[in-house]
Amino acid sequence: MPTPLLLAWSGGKDSLMALDRSPADPEWAARGLLATLDRTGDRVAMHDVRGDLLREQVDALGFPLIEMAIESSASNVAYESALGSALDEARTRIPGLDHIAFVDLFLAELRAWREASLDRIGWNTVFPLWHTPTRELADAFIAPGHRALVTTVDLEQLDGGHCGREFDASFLADLPASIDPCGESGEFHTFCHNSPLFDRPLVLERREMTTRTGRFHYIDLHCADQAPELPGRSLHPCRNTQRISDHCNHPTRATMSKHIASTSRCTLHRALSICSLLAGLAISGRCVAHAPIEHYEGTAFDPAGRALYTESHWNRGSADDNTRVILFKCPDGKAFARKHVEDAGEAQAPLFELDDHRSGYREGVRKAANGKREVFVRRSRDQPEQTALIASKPGLVIDAGFDRFIVRHWDELVAGGKQRVEFLLPSRMRTYSFVLNPLGADSIDGVPVQRFRLELDAWFGFVVPSIDVAYASDTKFIREYAGVSNIRDNRGRNLRVRIDFPPASRSSNASAQDLAAAETIRLGGDCML
Repeated sequence: MPTPLLLAWSGGKDSLMALDRSPADPEWAARGLLATLDRTGDRVAMHDVRGDLLREQVDALGFPLIEMAIESSASNVAYESALGSALDEARTRIPGLDHIAFVDLFLAELRAWREASLDRIGWNTVFPLWHTPTRELADAFIAPGHRALVTTVDLEQLDGGHCGREFDASFLADLPASIDPCGESGEFHTFCHNSPLFDRPLVLERREMTTRTGRFHYIDLHCADQAPELPGRSLHPCRNTQRISDHCNHPTRATMSKHIASTSRCTLHRALSICSLLAGLAISGRCVAHAPIEHYEGTAFDPAGRALYTESHWNRGSADDNTRVILFKCPDGKAFARKHVEDAGEAQAPLFELDDHRSGYREGVRKAANGKREVFVRRSRDQPEQTALIASKPGLVIDAGFDRFIVRHWDELVAGGKQRVEFLLPSRMRTYSFVLNPLGADSIDGVPVQRFRLELDAWFGFVVPSIDVAYASDTKFIREYAGVSNIRDNRGRNLRVRIDFPPASRSSNASAQDLAAAETIRLGGDCML
């Protein structure tokens, strides 16, 4: 007898594919769907799909729906509490449940988190699509007649003209070679409106297009007044106006595994942007620079241990007024990106500018009128610059100012006290709340260090890859960084790296000529990382 499953449901194509495969697998049988909704707006968490539209979709599939309502700003603790309550409800309504399915494909860290956290509350996890090639999934979705609309496009990765299109063979044929066929890097998101698994189609109207934060392009979808009556199907109109956006993934029985997976992927794609800001942690290298000109280097490695690029740092000034230049170099030694950081009296929230020669990507913070500051982003050479004024917040941390934050709170951290951090994320033009947790004393190559972990302070923080850093216990120099880099690969995605800053690379008497050369050297590296 097949084992009953609860499927994490978001309404997108991957969820539908997991549901579609369930009957063909004699070991498993989907019995219900789990959806997370924003308590305030009654929208699917991270997708912005109205709850009523999701309910119509699940009703067309004929499955029980378990709803988990939370505030969008809920903490991780609140999220886990709500999840536990929702899973208790699922067991009450659907006897025999102790397995939940997710549609994660390749995110090993996310899978490990799910397995560990659900195991603590007595649930087993299943990943029916794990490591399935995405082109295979896309073709398998289209072939039997599943239908979905592209509801959201990340303008940093894909042209907005793809928004509102049907997810079909023509859409796949028009995708650039750099775009994943299933949008697994967050390039686009979808909503399923018809399927052989539905007892009726959802008849939708395409309405206005909107762009938020200068990056994400949405189409507003509404239910038409009623669906046409089809042979063998009862008349059942799509009863309520719905908006589909953000990370909508196709709904069907597969929704179960998709909801949280989709939520995580959508969140992750935001998370990657968040982590691009956090990559600035590795920028300044030392929290306090006493020497007139200090120089040190770091080497970035991918998860397999392959050297990707090097960072050459020059620091000049005092603890409260420091100027830094960072050159990013290809393996052949050619510089491909440069960052300037200037404390300008605010060491924890400095001005800075990052310029990547390869794509023309630029981001930073600069002075604006009336004594204010503004954040600016240019996604590529052929895109216009976007700007926004920065709201003043107590304790704001910008880019390499994280090092100063560490030093200012060193004693509390070493004593085991966690710290909350407000970071500005340039690519999102807003701040996010993080928690800095001390991990305790350790050593690297026999040298004592203190380790810390930075995590998003939100209910969806579990989908954001954490940032781990190690600082020398005596000098408070950064020794190691592990997380998402502020350098992007050839598809525009932030690299996941470990950066090693060996003490032997440090010099406190670098020349002014070397610093001047770093500030003016022509960027010509073209390594595709």
